[in-house]
Amino acid sequence: MIGTVERKISHGVIKDEKCKVCNENANLLVDVYIKILAIRIFVFPLEKRTSVSCAKCKKANLKSYELSSTAKNKLFKIDEETKTPVKFYSGYIVITILLFLWMFSKLK
Repeated sequence: MIGTVERKISHGVIKDEKCKVCNENANLLVDVYIKILAIRIFVFPLEKRTSVSCAKCKKANLKSYELSSTAKNKLFKIDEETKTPVKFYSGYIVITILLFLWMFSKLK
């Protein structure tokens, strides 16, 4: 049970922006994913990825150069407000606790 998994941790909408692909005003759908390394019950966050897609033409993974400056600012704000949930740090927390317990047992 070792491997990497990608989970959606947040979503948002950038309203009424012009899509560079279909050239229509549409809502841009923003999904924020986190890639985690899972080793049995321990998980370690690796990276956060943001995906932008047009609600009309359904083109996913719009690049930043395909967005207007206001859409880029809104995207940056959504990305900055999305925090990694604490449960994804469980691997680091358990390893730290075990390390401290091991160090204190060596002191006695």
